[in-house]
Amino acid sequence: MQDITYLNKNNYFYILMASAEEEGKTEVLVIPCEKFLSMDQAWEKCTVYEIGNKESFESFNHLHSPTEGVLLSKLGYFFTESFYNSVVKLVMQ
Repeated sequence: MQDITYLNKNNYFYILMASAEEEGKTEVLVIPCEKFLSMDQAWEKCTVYEIGNKESFESFNHLHSPTEGVLLSKLGYFFTESFYNSVVKLVMQ
């Protein structure tokens, strides 16, 4: 299983998108810490934010973000199986 970089704060999971960083941008998945019946429900509430750089990840707060988040469902991202499984394990615990 892939190690993912994440924070649990403000009742949200903040998950750093490593693949986006390789493309010259830094993105964060933001998923509410809720009891979801399925991961599909969690993905529906997942929002993606672009942040300045990896160093700003720890201080990032989507409630005060200078950029507007985009629902993951609008972006059509494809995740590696390892990343997907790591996120599912985190969110559905």
